[in-house]
Amino acid sequence: KQWYQRRVRGKDTTPVHAVFGGRLVSTVTCSQCNSQSNTPETFLALSLDVRHSESVQQSFGKLCKKEILSGANSYKCEKCKRPVIATKQFRIQDTPNVLVLHLKRFQFGNFIGKLKNIIRYPDKLDISQWTQ
Repeated sequence: KQWYQRRVRGKDTTPVHAVFGGRLVSTVTCSQCNSQSNTPETFLALSLDVRHSESVQQSFGKLCKKEILSGANSYKCEKCKRPVIATKQFRIQDTPNVLVLHLKRFQFGNFIGKLKNIIRYPDKLDISQWTQ
């Protein structure tokens, strides 16, 4: 009951959010001035891309891997006042009490259908390397 009251007094307002709610933060870092932009996003479930993955941990790694923003996908830095090359990375800022994972097992494009690869998962999932 105490953890529920703590979460409700914060930003989470429903029992569902108190139990399943977490927060991802997207950090974009400018390659020119190293300024950072942090954008938080609440979630009730995390969707993991399981294409070319053998485990849940591998899919978590893909979710939280640094991505380069360049070319047509460049980042407009507020300090530099122009489009720049930047990195973007997701991290889990607030972990939920109960983590729900949605494994994206359907693929669209050239191949439309359900992926049949086996995804391993541990009895106890340590997500500390993907948290802030």
